[in-house]
Amino acid sequence: MKKMKKILYVATVDSHIIAFHVPYLKMMHEKGWEVHVATNGRETIPYCDKKHTICIERNPYRLNNLKAIKQMKELLKKEHFDIIHCHTPMGSVITRIAARKARKEGARIIYTSHGFHFYKGAPLINWIIFYTVEKALSKHTDVIFTINREDYEISRKKFKKTHVEYIPGIGVDDEKINNIVKTQDINKTRKKLGFTKNDFLMIYTARLDKNKNQLMLIEAMEQLVNSYKNIHLLLVGKDELSGYYQNIVNKKHLEEHVHFLGFRKDIYKLMNASDLAVSASSREGLGISLIEASILKKGLIATHNRGHNEIITEGANGYFADSVNEFVKKISYVIDNKPALNHENISKFTLKNALEKTAIIYGVQLNKTNSIPGLISILMGTYNNSKKHLSESIESILYQTYSNWELIICDDGSIKNPAALIDKYKKRYPNKIKFIKNGTNKGLNYTLNHCMQYAHGEFIARQDADDISTPDRFEKEINFLRKNKKYSFVSSNMFYFDEKGIWGKSAQAEYPERINFVKGSPFCHAPVLIYKSAMEDVNYYTISNYLLRVEDYHLWFKLYSRGYKGANIVEPLYKMRDDNNASKRRTWSNRINEFHAKKIGFKMLKIPKKYNIYKYRSIIVGLLPRPLYNYLHKKNIKRIDNENLEG
Repeated sequence: MKKMKKILYVATVDSHIIAFHVPYLKMMHEKGWEVHVATNGRETIPYCDKKHTICIERNPYRLNNLKAIKQMKELLKKEHFDIIHCHTPMGSVITRIAARKARKEGARIIYTSHGFHFYKGAPLINWIIFYTVEKALSKHTDVIFTINREDYEISRKKFKKTHVEYIPGIGVDDEKINNIVKTQDINKTRKKLGFTKNDFLMIYTARLDKNKNQLMLIEAMEQLVNSYKNIHLLLVGKDELSGYYQNIVNKKHLEEHVHFLGFRKDIYKLMNASDLAVSASSREGLGISLIEASILKKGLIATHNRGHNEIITEGANGYFADSVNEFVKKISYVIDNKPALNHENISKFTLKNALEKTAIIYGVQLNKTNSIPGLISILMGTYNNSKKHLSESIESILYQTYSNWELIICDDGSIKNPAALIDKYKKRYPNKIKFIKNGTNKGLNYTLNHCMQYAHGEFIARQDADDISTPDRFEKEINFLRKNKKYSFVSSNMFYFDEKGIWGKSAQAEYPERINFVKGSPFCHAPVLIYKSAMEDVNYYTISNYLLRVEDYHLWFKLYSRGYKGANIVEPLYKMRDDNNASKRRTWSNRINEFHAKKIGFKMLKIPKKYNIYKYRSIIVGLLPRPLYNYLHKKNIKRIDNENLEG
């Protein structure tokens, strides 16, 4: 009988797991894992197969924490977990100290930071204490999840011995929110609260404390009530200051306009009955309440901080205000003008997105310990490819002279379902071909990372679903890497072909250096063969809409910035289909993405500023008429020489 895999979730208290992580427990439980939870509590937690009590204390100076380390070590020795995912500051510190031996024995240690205490503008003492601790413990961590980009950038630059992933929050359940308010009578909700349909309601959902800074909004209300007699501010949350803010409201005679609703269980209905969501918080890891309000199509006004910066797009779904006067100005603008809102960006914060990305990273981490020497894992994404082209591509892999490979095909939400064709190949080669699917169209970067979850090879190879590999491609590439140890990946030149046959050939630099990145990607993506360990070290492909169609270019930047080197085999070992359909895929948004990749990559590799003009090359080319572009494209491929620039 196959041994059931085990996962342990750790937090200081039960309430954290119950509030934020039950969907993750459910996901792993339904995948057939044995789910454990360790906290300093004894509550029953849904989808938890085994509950463990560890005497973790929030206060780092409590002696109980030394006892907690010992308890955790004993638990890990007994249970032999495959993945240990820790949350909350002390929960993660205790776990990572205790899990060093378990990690050496194969357990994967994952830590989610819900907002570091060191950040831009944080007190120096925070950097001295909290940064030092996190820096030390990062060496004993396989993956750090960050929920905002500022934390992600800090971790990526400072914690070089661990992998860092950016997941926008822990996931907000948009389906649950919309179902709760689906049948709501907003006027009835307002009437229960003592308001009419003509009142303008603003809601701020947060505990009452100094960091949440409700005082700024109270002072803004002092001015706003002079112009808008029907304006109201709803402050929803537990009072941590023993009536401090209530006393200020009374002194300013704002009792009829500022309302303290305390802790509530009907938050979503209150939000839905409001006109505007606001936040004056000084510090936020993310700002969940603003995401929830945006899901309900409410406008947002909030202070600048690393969490709010993730959520608000100025002028689209909301506005920023960093002083009392700015809040007055922005709120007045919204009341007077009722601006149209665009909440499209909010979809990245959904629970579904967070669960999908977490599952992929779990799978990839497990495969780190399962790499099979000499095995090549070939990643192929399909999206509305013709059956003929897909069949030709698969056949070119089947007839490779190097036979130690596995092919992982992921369909990226195709309208033309390729399942029937791929199933035929799976029946012929059940131990060689795997077929997986994305629920919806996600893009190639997400698709390839999804494939990585199932990859067991020492090497990772690429193959596009409408291209053809020459029969000796893998044999020649793997021989090159084995003979040339200083290179971590190798690609080759390519033939370009269409329905009329081969019409061109690339000529990439044989041994690209930093300067070869200036004009464009110095490697062809599809023919690449790379050590899996190098992919792991740079966190695989970066999942971002800004890097669609240029995920490979960004990957090379990441690899070179970490000291890895690649080479190009001069002989073309790959045939790339470049016909009219390929031309149509070169869209304006792709050219903007290439600019974005260069902007990031030039900084990574410290490309001299005199070459900055090349960042705009793709945009300039995109302005050319399509017939002229197609002519120059084919002409340039035939004579391309990737000449060295002075550097």
